[in-house]
Amino acid sequence: IEEGLSYKDIAVLYRRQSQGEVIAYIFEKEGIPYKKPFKKPLIFEDSISTEEDDNKVNLLTLHASKGLEFSHIFIIGANMGNMPISTKRDEEEEEARLFFVGLTRAKNYIEISYHVKPSLQGVSPYMSPYITMIPQNLITKEDESNSLNLSTLMNMLREEREKKRKEEKVTRAKHPKYGEGIVVFEDENIIRVNFNAYGEKEFSKLFCPIEIY
Repeated sequence: IEEGLSYKDIAVLYRRQSQGEVIAYIFEKEGIPYKKPFKKPLIFEDSISTEEDDNKVNLLTLHASKGLEFSHIFIIGANMGNMPISTKRDEEEEEARLFFVGLTRAKNYIEISYHVKPSLQGVSPYMSPYITMIPQNLITKEDESNSLNLSTLMNMLREEREKKRKEEKVTRAKHPKYGEGIVVFEDENIIRVNFNAYGEKEFSKLFCPIEIY
């Protein structure tokens, strides 16, 4: 931004909605304007919409980035267990395609980062194998000693949530396998529940046999 780039020319891409939640939390703290399209980009139909209204950093899942282009792209959480989430043969092909969809959204610059101490369930502290598929002469690597530990940001977000949770009504959920728990995050597609004996679990609302009360 200091070099003259507009916010709207920048997009942060991620695999899971919970990752975008962390970035949104930090952007709010830092006063950085952003918008979070889900399945489709936001469309401004109001005729009085201004350039300033639209000048926000785009926070997008890899799925939602299809068909869009930005000058600068930042792909976050490129770890084993997140990109790809699944290593099943029929699903891994789609995961690889998603990653390369993200790469081709960038017109001028792309930055890929991964967590050195991931807190997401099933995610390992190693970079995604897809990164090794990019020609090495196109890559400039950052010294890991200068890397930002994104787990710290996750902990900050959890503390903030816990504080808000005490002030708000608690939403509980019951799962046939994991039992009772507390809903810690919910959007139009997913629900995440913290179970006493199993920790946090994330479910698709479309297929999840879970009771909310």
